[in-house]
Amino acid sequence: MSSRIILLFDLDCFYAQCERVRLGLPEDVSLALLQWDSVLAVTYPARNLHQIKRGDSWETVDRNSSSQCWTIHLPILSRQQEFEIFPSYESIYKMSREEQLECQQRERGVRQSQNQGKACLERYRMASMRIFEVVLESLQKHLGKGQFVLERASIDEFYLDITEYCNNSSRKFEEESISNDNAKKSTVVVGTFARDSIHRALKQACLVSSWVRQDVRDELGFTMSTGISTNKMMAKLAASHGKPNGQAMVHPCAFSSVLATTKLSKVRNFGGKLGKEAQQLVDRDNSDDIMMGELQQFSVLQLKEHFSSHETAQFVFDVCRGIDKESVKETKGALVQSITAFKSFPATNCNDQIQSWLKLLAREIVLRVCQDTTRHGRHPKVCTLSYTYYTTPNGQRPQGIKSTRSQRQSRSIRLGYHPPERLVSQAMERLVPIIKQHPLRGVGLSANSFESKGGVAIDRFFFQTAKRKEISPHSKMPKVEPLPSQKESQETIAIDHDLELAKKLQASYDREDTLWSRVQSIKKIRKIDSFFGKR
Repeated sequence: MSSRIILLFDLDCFYAQCERVRLGLPEDVSLALLQWDSVLAVTYPARNLHQIKRGDSWETVDRNSSSQCWTIHLPILSRQQEFEIFPSYESIYKMSREEQLECQQRERGVRQSQNQGKACLERYRMASMRIFEVVLESLQKHLGKGQFVLERASIDEFYLDITEYCNNSSRKFEEESISNDNAKKSTVVVGTFARDSIHRALKQACLVSSWVRQDVRDELGFTMSTGISTNKMMAKLAASHGKPNGQAMVHPCAFSSVLATTKLSKVRNFGGKLGKEAQQLVDRDNSDDIMMGELQQFSVLQLKEHFSSHETAQFVFDVCRGIDKESVKETKGALVQSITAFKSFPATNCNDQIQSWLKLLAREIVLRVCQDTTRHGRHPKVCTLSYTYYTTPNGQRPQGIKSTRSQRQSRSIRLGYHPPERLVSQAMERLVPIIKQHPLRGVGLSANSFESKGGVAIDRFFFQTAKRKEISPHSKMPKVEPLPSQKESQETIAIDHDLELAKKLQASYDREDTLWSRVQSIKKIRKIDSFFGKR
């Protein structure tokens, strides 16, 4: 049976890159995207030249870069600014040079405070959708329909299974194409490799990766990095060695050496509870330095005694040897299962403040649902209300405590899906008794349980207007009532599920330099000409 050929594509510093492309800035620009007073995403030049990292403040960015680094704030929905309901990709990312220069002057260095509104991620969702369209067009052009399986892992990552294409012995391998500079210059070969059938298939995968990355860059101006291997886990690890704007390949014979220098906590599925349990196996004071390969010393029986589960023991036994049987699942035509908006704020039991945030959230949810219905002909039956609070006496975040998980409570209530006014009214009816007991620090709404509906009068349903409105790409969002003033919190606040996901993805840059230097010590990079050359 032929080995699987799996690729992991990862858009480089996606949120920061979106701003670079939108503003027409060069690829080597130093740019930091901030959320309130904390860096959310940062380009590689800003990290390498000015040592700017995620979590830095405005002042730190300015000081480290001598004000040379571009600082852009995440877009927000607020009473001061109107947002387009249905912005097209072209209206955001294909502005004229004059419009780009105007945006640069208007947005650079402008700060926002938490009480002004909430994050609006629509421009990033729009970019992600367009990029995936180009990716599919590229794959169908070069490989043909039915020759690949694509699984979208997040807003800026996707897995690709091209096993059948790369192992098709009847297909003439394009030696001349693979020897071109584009494929060779952008490829890093990690560790050793053997000149076998897997080697030949991986070479073909390198070519496919080069095609897709080049098409996206030529069409949209976005750069991607790719990890290429024989399973999802190793493809994910390989991607770090290809960053930025490159690709890296790991042959199965190099798995042991790569895992011997990979921190256990950096491997897929080992960043949480399972990782902490696995770290207990190795007797060492500093558990952060435990490498994944160190678990190879334990047998399945020893692992079973530790984890009290044969399934978990077998899983750990396989993973520490580079074995990952998880398949790439087709998500090419899959639609999102929920549309969510969330707002965090300093703990409060003021009904008016909470109601004001709910009004903003309800209007955002309804507008995004309207957009989804226009595209996909469906609408939700249910809207889930969520809220969070601390169990401390004053309801505030505990001071001096690194982890507040034990004192942070999250709850949800199932509501019907209604127009904004009724949605807010229904939510407040449920929250008022809760607010009396616990000051809330965050509320959210999530539309879900979608069903297909043909020919529904969406505008009349959402806004209860007698006259049907025309939906256009330049329709404006209704103005939001003024929000009550409130004291700014000093803590960094999570504002959206997508935003939290972006933080986790962006955090990968913290480990890339370390990974790179470690794998250098085990001779990870072979001569590219040797890998791509003939036998």
